[in-house]
Amino acid sequence: MSEHKRKASFPVQRAAEGKEEAQGVRSLRWKSWVRYVALALSIAFIALLFPRSSMLEYEFELGSVWNGDTVRAPFAFPIYKDDATYEQDTKRAMAGVLPVYVPGSINSGRMRDTLHVVAAGIAVSQNKPSFLSDNSWNLVQSIPLGDTRAQRLQEIADALSDAIVIPYDAGVIEGSKASLQSERIAVRRSEAYEEVLPLSGLFDSLDVMRTAEASLSRRLGHDESVLAMELLRVLYTPSYIYSPRLTAEARENAKSEVTRSLGVVAENELIVATGERITDATRLKLVSYERSRRLREEEENVWFRLLGNVGHTGVLMMLGVLFLYNFRPRIFSDNLQLGIIIGVLLLVAVLSYLSLVVHAAWPVEYLILMPLLSMLLAILFDSRTAFYMTVIACFMVAGIRGNDYAVALACLSAGVLAAYTVRDIKSRTQLFRSITFSMIGYAFAIVALGIERGDSVGILAEKLGSAAINATLSPVLTFGCIFVIEKFFGVATDLKLLEYDNLNHPLLRALADKAPGTYQHTLTIARLAESAANAIGANALLAKVGAYFHDVGKIAKAEYFVENQMQMGNKHDKLKPEKSAQMIRNHVQDGIELAREYGLPQRIIDFIPMHHGTTVIRYFFDKARETNPEANEDDFRYPGPRPQSRETAIVMLADAVEATTRALPNPTPKAIEETIDRAIKRRFSDGQLDQCELTLADLNRIKIAFTKNLIGMSHPRIQYKPEAGEQSAPEPEVRRERQEPMIPYIDDAFGSIDAEISYGKGEKKGGSQ
Repeated sequence: MSEHKRKASFPVQRAAEGKEEAQGVRSLRWKSWVRYVALALSIAFIALLFPRSSMLEYEFELGSVWNGDTVRAPFAFPIYKDDATYEQDTKRAMAGVLPVYVPGSINSGRMRDTLHVVAAGIAVSQNKPSFLSDNSWNLVQSIPLGDTRAQRLQEIADALSDAIVIPYDAGVIEGSKASLQSERIAVRRSEAYEEVLPLSGLFDSLDVMRTAEASLSRRLGHDESVLAMELLRVLYTPSYIYSPRLTAEARENAKSEVTRSLGVVAENELIVATGERITDATRLKLVSYERSRRLREEEENVWFRLLGNVGHTGVLMMLGVLFLYNFRPRIFSDNLQLGIIIGVLLLVAVLSYLSLVVHAAWPVEYLILMPLLSMLLAILFDSRTAFYMTVIACFMVAGIRGNDYAVALACLSAGVLAAYTVRDIKSRTQLFRSITFSMIGYAFAIVALGIERGDSVGILAEKLGSAAINATLSPVLTFGCIFVIEKFFGVATDLKLLEYDNLNHPLLRALADKAPGTYQHTLTIARLAESAANAIGANALLAKVGAYFHDVGKIAKAEYFVENQMQMGNKHDKLKPEKSAQMIRNHVQDGIELAREYGLPQRIIDFIPMHHGTTVIRYFFDKARETNPEANEDDFRYPGPRPQSRETAIVMLADAVEATTRALPNPTPKAIEETIDRAIKRRFSDGQLDQCELTLADLNRIKIAFTKNLIGMSHPRIQYKPEAGEQSAPEPEVRRERQEPMIPYIDDAFGSIDAEISYGKGEKKGGSQ
């Protein structure tokens, strides 16, 4: 199939190709290497999200029943504490570390010497020291200069020294005792020796000031006591200095001494038996076994595990590719559509990974937006594509989460129900139905597995709460995504198709004005297509709208199609068969160009070439062979492609049966039914339905729908007698003509079964292919 033919088969709308659009960018949408590169990159990315080691085959939760095989330890391994317990133990160990102090250079003797030196300096000073207040300096100045002043200041220094000797002999710590949380401190006197002192026997700066003030008040006057306290505030230095570095080192040492394990599981020791309830001890053993196995694997076969992850992801993606390649080739060949599918799969994969790495008390795994994926694909493509991709995405979720069957089942249940709530979307109010059914899907899976595993009511409530948030959020985000995709990517959903279900559309008004016969034919086809689509559960809206526009290409040269010729002669009488076939065949390309000019979505444009498929314009081909037996059949064949959806196939069949039954000379119910049956069988045997999804049961239901409608359209009318004095009107010419024998091409001309044939005198006239 040529590139042009292939592009015409894709159902997602492509924007009209304006002159300003770059050819290179436009062509990337159809390049095969682009899609394979995108698939390879997506496989590599998703593989990186998979667990870094093999996981236990079965998921387990505290309190649930172990449904797997009995597990024995294949090797000895430690029983690791869970993260919460280990964190609590380390915090407890670090909190038990005493603050570390180091001895300073000050003691009571050095403080006494320092006080006497400072007092002697003040005695001979001519200027007021900055640390003395005016009152204290006035006091000093009031003492006679010389030995008297020096002696008096030395006496104040002695009183102050005696007042602080007790605190300094006991030990004065830096900072406030009230800020310490422990009852003791550690004094690091050397690298090898550390002394622990009770906090109650030590002093801080506030204690020293209070002790000195009380002692001085008994030995000195008020002004002299103030002078002494000012000296103490200036010269105060703690005897034990706090060391943040040594304290942090001590805490790290204490943390490192906390053991990660609670015990050891011996080789061949029973870990859990089938049917046993998972207790806390069993859970710790299973987690420890998985962790130990992971550590052993990391040392042995890192690259093999990575290769396995790539293979795991590749298998899942291959299932989707095979489905698209064989059953949805139009999606697989369109990089835009394939990119949308890959994009939502990547979104689900990333959310699955985040649900593992984000540690939260709430069950965030039920916030994976699986309903969004299902609804988005069902709206943009079809429910079967959505179902297949939902199954693949659920397997992906289970794999990324380490074989988490419970979450995968809940996602599958909710996703499938969500997809089928929008398969025939007609209004955005269906949002509420999607919310309801998504929640029902989650609730059934969560409650069923919860009861099986013995989950508490609280755990079930938390899971249902997360699922309710997801079920509400997913439909809202879906419709938001639909709006963005419709606006920026030119995709036409059923909501968009509703805008074209309008006979006042400018293109349909032009068809009614310039090709009235074709317009009436179009309305009949639309009625038949809608009825048949409803009968088999296909998209009736798409079938009806596609039927409205399937023959718009006849507008350009309406007079070459017999239904529009009225009383004029047949223009094909003067043309060669090859030229006539070309004129007939050109209405397909003319219709595509006209539809794009009017901005029709590609889903509607698909009906223009597909309703003829690759059938042969049999009338003109046989006519050409009368004069040229070597005539090439391909020169009389429509370009195709064949119908690739149920809806386009329905319109093809409706177009065929409408032409054949309209040509019947005596349209009895039996004749109509037999004619419809032959027409459908011919399309089927010619392979025109090979690329769509119609089954034999579908074809039978379509036949019944067509028969019912066409019999209704061909019902007999009562002949009324003329009034007295009136002459009976002659039977219309067309009625007499319909009694003429049918030409043989009606039965034999499959592929041009809808050829416009004039039945006057049995003459054959082509021109409505």
